[in-house]
Parts: sequence; structure tokens; C-alpha cells
Amino acid sequence: MCGTRLFCLPYAGGSSLFYRPLGKLLKSSVDLIALDYPGHGARMGNDLCVRLDDLLDDVYAQMRKKNLDEPFAVLGYSLGATVAYHLFFYLQAKGLTPQHVFFAANTPPYVPNDGVPSPDLDDDEFLDQMTALGGMSQEVLACRELLDLFLPIMRADVRLEEAGSVTVPRTIDVSMTVMYGNEDDTNSEMGEWCHCAGASCDLRALDGGHFFMLDHYADVAQIINRAL
Repeated sequence: MCGTRLFCLPYAGGSSLFYRPLGKLLKSSVDLIALDYPGHGARMGNDLCVRLDDLLDDVYAQMRKKNLDEPFAVLGYSLGATVAYHLFFYLQAKGLTPQHVFFAANTPPYVPNDGVPSPDLDDDEFLDQMTALGGMSQEVLACRELLDLFLPIMRADVRLEEAGSVTVPRTIDVSMTVMYGNEDDTNSEMGEWCHCAGASCDLRALDGGHFFMLDHYADVAQIINRAL
């Protein structure tokens, strides 16, 4: 039996490094492939995507470098969950369907006011709201030069999150798992994902806030291992 490639999409301002601990905990039949958006992580020198369509094209181009004829799944965290939602329909239009989709730390794109700060806030207020979500290293917060580097990246990613908003759910007709922190401000709205489920929708709450996975890599790996 072939294994499953798990393509992982990071959060706003994040990179593929976020998923490194997770990859070490998955069963041998699951091959974790963490992607970087343009201008992020190992691709820091590339221009940032300003249109969601461009980002989907880029993600697909990265996925095509792997064998999409074999089973694959998609996991998106925060902004990555919004990208994963749209990616499902993008891939479907090309005759490709993941066997499972994991959405983490985000409400579905058809739920308004999901706690994402406005990209039009001034630097200090925008940074305060992004910092409140967690996940930013103390090294970045303590260094103005690093902050000046990451602020444009985070603003661009938040604009992509806004661009991903939709008004009507579309049906995702494969099994899906939704993971979230029980202390995240949007935890009460995570059940809204079930409105786009055409198959099973497994809701999994874990202790913690928006970046619950940092403290629960083993638990997340267990959920993935059971689903795949």
C-alpha cells in the first residue's frame, strides 16, 4: 500500500519550520512535506504574493514537484487553513482530490470577524494584536530590525486572509478534521466548519490558544496518524 504525502501550509508570517517537530512524530507511512509561501522561510528572497490566486498557483507548483498520482492530504494552520480551503477546490478543478483535509486554528472563510487584525492598523497596534495571538519568538519581538522585516510579511499574509473570505460555504466532499485550541477566542465558532462538510467532520479541541500545536505536537500527530 502506498503511503500518504501530507502537504502542510503555514500560518501568517510563518514558515515550514513550524512543522518540523510534527514530521518526526508521524507514522512511517505519512510523509510530511511542509511548504513555504514566497517571501517566507527558505524562500525569503522571493516576492510576496499579493493575490490569493497567485498563492494557490505557487502552492500547486510546489506540490506538482511531488507525485500527486499517489494519495495525499493537506493540513493548513491559521492562514494555512484558509489557503487549504481554497486549494481543495483549486485541485478539484484539475482532477485532483486529497484523501483528507486538516484545518487548524482558524474558522472557515465564510465566518466573518474571526479575530484577524486589520492590515491597515498602524505598526504598533498591528503588532500588538498579532503578538496577542502568540507564536512570535522573543528574538523577533526584541529586535526592531527583525520586526521591520516581518511586519510587511505579516501584513501581506493578513491581506491574503481577507481575500480568502467567502459568503457561502462550498462542499468539501472528503473527510476533514478540524483542530483548535480551547482557549482561542474563536473556539466557539469552530463547529461552523461542519457546514461545508460533504463527508465526516471531526472536531478536535486541544488545550491552549491560537498556537496550541506548539505544546501538542504529539497529540496532533496522533490525530493525523489515526485519520490517515
